[in-house]
Amino acid sequence: MNRLTRNAVAAMAACTALVMAGGLSLDAAVAAPTTATAASSTVQISATPAPAPTPSAASAPKVAPSPSVTPSASATPPAATAPIAPTPAPPVTSTATATPTPTPTPTSGSASTDVPTDGVAGDPTLEQMNEAHNHSMGSTISANEPAASGPKTFSRQAQAVPNAATGTATTQGLDISGWQPTVDWNTVWANGARFVYIKATESDDYTSSYFANQWAGATNVGMVRGAYHFANPYESSGATQASYFVAHGGGWSVDGKTLPPMLDIEYDPYTGSDHTNACYGLSASAMIAWIHDFSNTVRAKTGTLPMIYTTTGWWRTCTGNSSEFGANPLFIAYWPSSISVGAGTLPAGWSSYAMWQYADSGIFPGDQDLFNGSLDALKSFASKGSNGGAVGSLVNGSFENSTTGWFPGNGPVNQLIYTDPSAAEDGSSFLASNTAVPWHSMAQDVQRTMSVGEQATATVWLRAAWGTFSGQFTLWGIGNTQESASTPFTVGTTWQQVTVRLPIVSSSHSSLRFEVYMTTTGDTLFLDNAALSFGAAPVAPVSRPSENLLSNPGFEGQLGGWIPGNGDINRAVWQDASVAHSGTWFGAANTATPAHSLAQQVPASPGIGDDYVISIWVRAGGGVNQPFSGRLALWGLGGGANISNGADFTATSQWTQVSVTLNVTRGDVTVLKPEIYLFTTGINLLVDDASLTHKLLRSGSFEGNSFSGWSTSASTMNWALFTGPQTGVTPEDGSYFLASNTSVNGNSLSQQIARTTNVGETYTAEVWVRSFNPNQTFSGTLALWGLGGATEGTSTDFTASGTWTKVTVTLPITNAGHTQLKFEVYERSTGQLLLLDGAQVY
Repeated sequence: MNRLTRNAVAAMAACTALVMAGGLSLDAAVAAPTTATAASSTVQISATPAPAPTPSAASAPKVAPSPSVTPSASATPPAATAPIAPTPAPPVTSTATATPTPTPTPTSGSASTDVPTDGVAGDPTLEQMNEAHNHSMGSTISANEPAASGPKTFSRQAQAVPNAATGTATTQGLDISGWQPTVDWNTVWANGARFVYIKATESDDYTSSYFANQWAGATNVGMVRGAYHFANPYESSGATQASYFVAHGGGWSVDGKTLPPMLDIEYDPYTGSDHTNACYGLSASAMIAWIHDFSNTVRAKTGTLPMIYTTTGWWRTCTGNSSEFGANPLFIAYWPSSISVGAGTLPAGWSSYAMWQYADSGIFPGDQDLFNGSLDALKSFASKGSNGGAVGSLVNGSFENSTTGWFPGNGPVNQLIYTDPSAAEDGSSFLASNTAVPWHSMAQDVQRTMSVGEQATATVWLRAAWGTFSGQFTLWGIGNTQESASTPFTVGTTWQQVTVRLPIVSSSHSSLRFEVYMTTTGDTLFLDNAALSFGAAPVAPVSRPSENLLSNPGFEGQLGGWIPGNGDINRAVWQDASVAHSGTWFGAANTATPAHSLAQQVPASPGIGDDYVISIWVRAGGGVNQPFSGRLALWGLGGGANISNGADFTATSQWTQVSVTLNVTRGDVTVLKPEIYLFTTGINLLVDDASLTHKLLRSGSFEGNSFSGWSTSASTMNWALFTGPQTGVTPEDGSYFLASNTSVNGNSLSQQIARTTNVGETYTAEVWVRSFNPNQTFSGTLALWGLGGATEGTSTDFTASGTWTKVTVTLPITNAGHTQLKFEVYERSTGQLLLLDGAQVY
């Protein structure tokens, strides 16, 4: 990487010639978190109504508040486009005949288990692997290509070894699986290995229990590492296995140390038991389609094509020597008697290999590998992905001779491209930008569908022209429920990489916005080498609430954990973006017998008093005049009597969200079971965007006339709890809602949650708001704070009208030491009445 020299800094003094652009003033600030004081009094609702303000047009998302300064106002992102009127999916032929019994019976689950040969660096026999349903890279080669696997005598120390064919440098590495449960990574490093591929998954039901520890060990010594998947095309589709892989370790990050996800496709190890052949019973054309299905799914979910590991013999036999995969890097397996022989003849479509597995034993645990290039080339390969860049990602991330794709995102800025390879962090050019108004920004929109459970990672290299420069780097999810993640920065006169990660927790999104806000006004900011990558969001630690506890809540590409819950039903997933509530897929189910159901079973360990909420979007699939009746229920199952709560619904030809909250009243609940009962027969019920979450707030819906846990910031605030019949206002959730007003702008209603957080976690706060008077609007701010240690927080402004509106804010934890979270609603309008309901933090 290039670094700026003193002369280069002097040459860039021309940046001072940029004329500082005029700009917009910041909106009124949000106060820092208040000290909680209890207050309770009667709401006064007789204030004279003020003229209703006209909401401003939606513009580029503005910055979330900085944790250490007074937060600024946040604008609303572009509004989501209304769904296109759908064409109903064709009905699934119903064959269900069982008698309905509404009481659910939980089913027991099973888990795959590694059976390692403790302390042995090599692999067991193929028969042992078949018995364990756990295969390593190359485990089927010896049985099928004995002529291609000669003696393995490579015991020399592994350093940069010349490529026998080209004379260029290579880099040594290894690949391992659960059959190498313990690896001495310091010794592996000392012996010269610089990269490793680690087995994550097999088929669609096996996850290596050693993967996380092996990954951490390799990372700790500085290895470039990647994950691989052992394919079994006989058992399920390429898309199904790719989705399983990405969700269990097969992601990719633009960090220079994560290799592209890899597909291990080799001989069927089960030919004797599944009565197929070496090609899993697939024809050449079917196998090509399967590999495309896997490859395209990985690319859509991570932004990069997967590496393909195979042998030339298998490729010729099972794909007909297809030349369609030249864009995927090749990891060739060939074990010659001498490394000087080289990797042999490559499959069609590849003129060179990226990696070569040259032996199945040697100085390293597992198999012995070479990367076809230097260590610097290996790191570059890792940072750019297997296809040289991400699909649905940034345009012109290194600003090569232009600002194509980039625009001022939050008010006017000055911008200029400099071309100087000695000064650029990447390539030949970089961007210089400055502003006269804090919080103006440079941004780029990326059209890409992001689903709940995925994560986007954004990086950019920044430096100041001559002093220090501060700002905030934000990644926005736009479309449906807005969410964002931010990283504040202060950079000096050397390049510094800044990273922000956005786990998708609230809803799917149709696009992302990559935005760099500038808060310094007396200097110029340089930007270079911006990038986006995609993968699965981190799995929440055991016993901590996850953002969404459901498996495949958006039905994207598969049913996932959705099963018949109370008798036989027909169920399927359909792909049609014009019909789906979000994303491109949705679920469909029907039954011939009323009260049969679609369900999931989710292991859980809730405490007494915990609240869980299940919500799902439903619509009738039979046409405008054919509504669908059903019931959404949430069960708590365990050793004693089951507990449940439910709500009936009638779905129409438009998507409608249905929600149910379950208050846990027993201490022996071990399984949560969301269940959709189908009462209408003969037509489809369409379902999408389900969510099962754990509420951390107490009395978030004020049920039972409870204000427990809440407090107000000043005695000048009034509050009271009401039901619908008392006011004529239908509550958003349950039977009660809260009404509040204030005579002082900035007073707040809040609740503090005892919570020890971990860096890397993300918490979401949401609340439904509306103005009591339908002819008035009410302005306020929702904030979520991390307290204890270095305080941090985010907020979003809202304007409530005469209908219930959900407000959401997301807090990524970047500071250690928090012992509390604080949910806070600041009231801006005075003399008016704000209604709140359905508040939660998860």
